[in-house]
Amino acid sequence: MASSTREMGPGSRRDTLDDHFGDRNWAKITQLCRTKTFIRKSKEALESRNEYVDAFIEFDAALPEPSTKAWTILCQAWEADRSQTNPFANLNTVFSDSEVRLQLAQEDADAIARGERLIVHEKISSAMMIQQGLEIEDI
Repeated sequence: MASSTREMGPGSRRDTLDDHFGDRNWAKITQLCRTKTFIRKSKEALESRNEYVDAFIEFDAALPEPSTKAWTILCQAWEADRSQTNPFANLNTVFSDSEVRLQLAQEDADAIARGERLIVHEKISSAMMIQQGLEIEDI
C-alpha cells in the first residue's frame, strides 16, 4: 500500500488509506458474524455472568455496610453529576523509591531509639526486607 500511495497528494493519500482501513474493519466485523465468534463469546459471557455476580455479592457482604453505602452514594452522585468529586480518582500522594527508602530508614531508626527494633534477621532490618520486596515486585 505504501508504494501505491507514495506519489499521491496528501488528500488522495488520506482517502486511499481510509478506504483500506475501512475495508479491513468491515472484513473483521463480517468475519465475526460468519464464524459465529461473536455469538459464541456472548453466550460464554452470559453463562459466566452469574458466577461473577455471586462473587461480587459475596465480596460486598464481607465489607462493612456503612462503607459500602457511603461508597454507593458517592458513585451515584458522581454518575448523576460529573462536576462532583470523582470517587475513582486517586487522591493519594505518589512516593518515589528514594522517599519510601528514607521513610523506612527513619522508622527503623526511631524503633531502634525506642528499643523496639523487631529483629527479622541479624544482618537485615525489617525496612531492608520491605525494600527488597518492593524491588522483587518491580521485576
